[in-house]
Amino acid sequence: MYLKGIGIACHLSEMLSDSLVEKDQILKQTERGLRDVALAVAKAKPHTIVVITPHGAVFDDAVAISYDTKLSGNMSVFGVSRSGIEKPCDMGLLDELRDRLAEAGCRHIFVNSRVAEDYGLPLILDRGSLVPLSFIDKVYPDYQLVHMTVGDLSFYELYRFGHILRQAIEVAGHDTVIIASGDLAHLPRDRNPEEVREVRAFNQKIAMALRNKNFETILTMPADAYSHLRQCGLKPLVTALGAFDGIVTACLVFSETEALGIGCVNAWVADDLSKKDPVTESLLTRLDEQRKTKFARALASDDAACGLAMNAVSAWIHHNEKFDADIYLSQHDDHQTAEYLKHTQGAVMVTIYKDGEIRGAAGGLSAERDNLCAEIVHRAIEAAAFDPRFLPIEPEELGQIDIVVDLLGEPEQIGDPACVDPQKHGLIVEQHLNRGIVTPGLTDVSLTSYIEAAERSAGIVSADDGKIVFFRFDVERHRIK
Repeated sequence: MYLKGIGIACHLSEMLSDSLVEKDQILKQTERGLRDVALAVAKAKPHTIVVITPHGAVFDDAVAISYDTKLSGNMSVFGVSRSGIEKPCDMGLLDELRDRLAEAGCRHIFVNSRVAEDYGLPLILDRGSLVPLSFIDKVYPDYQLVHMTVGDLSFYELYRFGHILRQAIEVAGHDTVIIASGDLAHLPRDRNPEEVREVRAFNQKIAMALRNKNFETILTMPADAYSHLRQCGLKPLVTALGAFDGIVTACLVFSETEALGIGCVNAWVADDLSKKDPVTESLLTRLDEQRKTKFARALASDDAACGLAMNAVSAWIHHNEKFDADIYLSQHDDHQTAEYLKHTQGAVMVTIYKDGEIRGAAGGLSAERDNLCAEIVHRAIEAAAFDPRFLPIEPEELGQIDIVVDLLGEPEQIGDPACVDPQKHGLIVEQHLNRGIVTPGLTDVSLTSYIEAAERSAGIVSADDGKIVFFRFDVERHRIK
């Protein structure tokens, strides 16, 4: 077994400052947790350490992997002068990983000196790597390095990346440890007791999932459970856990603290050598089956508008062709809605979500096609492939997305936005040539927040800059239950 374990480590730069550690008991506890991770690494005696960090060369659409014969860095920018590190890189593992990622179609980029120069990136070790490596170096300095930065990919994609990383480690044939670096929350300096309690509760949730080896709890966590915490540790953690997919594990949690408003968990995950059968159910396989089922259900949706949108996206992504809406609607069980879509003209907004976050959207307040079914097909393709904020949706993403189709009524001017229901109406705000539009969200929001969102969309700073005009319009929402 060439993968010897996973170290989960926070990267508080204060951990490298002796003066702070001496004064603060919570920092002492956090420091002890990092030392325990380092000692576990030393006991494993790896040839290579793969450090997965949320900092450094971060790309929206790919994992970035440093590709050079050696890497170095120091913490001088944080006022710590004694923390310089330079390590040779495991080029054999890097080359094996490159081949396997390309074969699997995982989104990645190898950052060599030329790529670093093209993107204006420093090819150095970042803070997320230097803090845990500094602790490891004190007890075990003789290792090679692989350095990678998680991108803005889904948990599923990152977990799958970790699974492929393990395969590369096994073929490369060197004992290896993975370090997942990250913090679980970053609260403001004026944090209140309630915020501190929330951080501690989130720490405990992650630590409990690790102790219970319930990685699915972490992998399937909805975005609204952690996005407001401004954490940076979940994606490295999920990536690393993917390397133990289908393997029986044991976990030691060394510390779980809230230090300086930052949530920290330090832990060690390794094979459970006490079990006769080291193999367990593959979470990746189960998720793949769930995705296939979800996609099939979406294509055959009871909601004609959503089923039409999903089929339109699928036809375009798979075959680069427009879906035949007339044939689909003529065979749909919901004849009343199908007839309405075929014979009514109107405006449409199609929004595509992935893991609870927007993956693409397109629409307008006026119709561009002869009827709603043609409008839905048109807007669904635009949202999936031509939203300039995102890359086009890939075929392997189809089982991960949700589609919401909004049929929009005619806007009517209103004098007082208090008559707007954020769960029912869309809102338009205008000031001179500035215009902002919002439609009902998937979660409850207050009217004040709704109006503020519309004003931000319009770029309106103050009512003193001119009269603000409000319009509302009805929204008939269709989504797969």
